[in-house]
Amino acid sequence: MSMQSNFQLDFLGIGTEKSGTSWIANCLMEHPEINLPKEKELFFWNAYDPHYLEVDNLKYETLGIEWYKKQFGKQSSKKLNGEFTPTYIYCETAAKRIREKFPNIKFIIILRNPTQRAFSQYIHDKKIGLIKNISFEKAIESHENYLTKGLYSKFIKIYLSNFPRENFFITTFDEMVKNPEELMTDIYSFLSLNNTSFVAKSTFKKANQASSVKFSPLNYFMMHSEYFLRKNKLNFILNFLEILKRRKLAISIRNLNTSPLKEYPEIKNNTFLKLKKYYLDDVVALENLLNLDLSSWK
Repeated sequence: MSMQSNFQLDFLGIGTEKSGTSWIANCLMEHPEINLPKEKELFFWNAYDPHYLEVDNLKYETLGIEWYKKQFGKQSSKKLNGEFTPTYIYCETAAKRIREKFPNIKFIIILRNPTQRAFSQYIHDKKIGLIKNISFEKAIESHENYLTKGLYSKFIKIYLSNFPRENFFITTFDEMVKNPEELMTDIYSFLSLNNTSFVAKSTFKKANQASSVKFSPLNYFMMHSEYFLRKNKLNFILNFLEILKRRKLAISIRNLNTSPLKEYPEIKNNTFLKLKKYYLDDVVALENLLNLDLSSWK
């Protein structure tokens, strides 16, 4: 039996990274009319690895659609099925794959000041061992995706060329901070839930808080071991580890090797001004595309 005949994917949170998707997912997970997988970020529809954009992601081809369906556990016609993977927005192949299977699906997108988003990703990547303990300036010089991931307009245009505008709920990190309860009410309404006045406990909690690594060589070794396997197309080993739950154990070890940041670092002023100029044209394009006021980003 095909996936479409017994499974309906109702919505996806597709982006953007380090912009508040974990907080929204946590709130939605508490809602009695929503069914989300236990694991956030399944990275299923992407054509490439979410961290190493030059490395193929073969989950769609090797694990298959039935594996994806199983991640949602026991399903009910009274609940909407949804999933959050904030790297889907960067992938045109993901948009096409989703359209082929679920042409009427809804999308949730939260955008953050692109300079702040890049810096937050840098802090996160140091924690998980994706990069060594280098400066932010060195990171954006060495890895262009820190900056290109903040050029939102071109990515959103790709999705808008595949789905109608009314299928998208697009908001900002600023709005989430300013009016969290009102934002979630608007999302509930967008998803056509019956109980739009529901207030999740997660509404008042921070999600995915910034932290630093205790012993960086350990996390760097684990992350780059995975990178080696993906780069050499040894995904079957990763899939096997996933089935045995060994990969989750490795992630748990990595997380234990971190501690909350005592003080969130600041971007150097000259770097901030440089990136503000870099993103200006795209911010203007985004305002025109979405009819949003993003003057605080300029």
